[in-house]
Amino acid sequence: SSSHPANDSTFVFRSGGEITVRIDGKEKVITDLSAGNFKCDEENNRVIYTVASSRYDGLYDLCYIEKRRSELIEPKIIDVGVEDDFSVVSGKIYYLKKNISAGANDGCVCDIKSNTIETFSENVESIYVIGSADKLYFTKMHGNNKVLYACSEGKPEEICRDIVNIFCYNNTEKPHIIYERKSHINMGMTELYIAYAESEPEMICDNTYHVMFDDYSAG
Repeated sequence: SSSHPANDSTFVFRSGGEITVRIDGKEKVITDLSAGNFKCDEENNRVIYTVASSRYDGLYDLCYIEKRRSELIEPKIIDVGVEDDFSVVSGKIYYLKKNISAGANDGCVCDIKSNTIETFSENVESIYVIGSADKLYFTKMHGNNKVLYACSEGKPEEICRDIVNIFCYNNTEKPHIIYERKSHINMGMTELYIAYAESEPEMICDNTYHVMFDDYSAG
C-alpha cells in the first residue's frame, strides 16, 4: 500500500509540533496546541475537534474546519464549555455542555448545515449514538440511580433504571448497545440486554454474575 494517502481523503497529522488537517488535498495548520480528539466527517468535508476552553477551567471548546468551494475555512467554534467526548453522526454533532447554574451537563446536538444547536435533555451523564442516529441513547443520574433513556425525533423516553454498565458498538454491520442492569430478583446479580437501532431491547441473560465486555465482539 502507498505511504501517501489519497488526495480525496480526510485526515489529521502531527509533524514537528504542528497539527495539520488535510481535506481533499487541501491543508490547514491548527495553531492551538491544545487541539485534540479529532473526528473526521468525510461526507461533509469536515473535521471536528476540541481545544482547551478559553473561558472555563477543565472544560473544552468544540471546533471544526471544513472545505468550502476549493479552500479550507479558518477554524470555527461550535460551542464553549463542553466535555471532551462527543459523537459525529450523519453530519450532526452530539455532545455534553456544562450547565454551570445547574452543576450538571445538558445533552446537545448541533447541525452545522442549518446552524442550529438544540438541547435534547438536561442533567445528562453520557450519550450513546447508534448508527445513523436513528436512535440516540443517553443516561441520567437520579440520585445514585443511573437511568437509560432513548431519544427519537427529539422526544426522550425512559427505557430502564438501575443501569450498571452500558457499551455502544457502532463499527459493526448492525450497530447496537449492550447494557447491564441490577437484577430485582437475584440479589447481587445483573441482567444483560441488547438493543439495535431498529428494535426494542432484548434480554440476553437474566442471571449474570460477570460480563467481559473487553472480550466481546459483535455477533
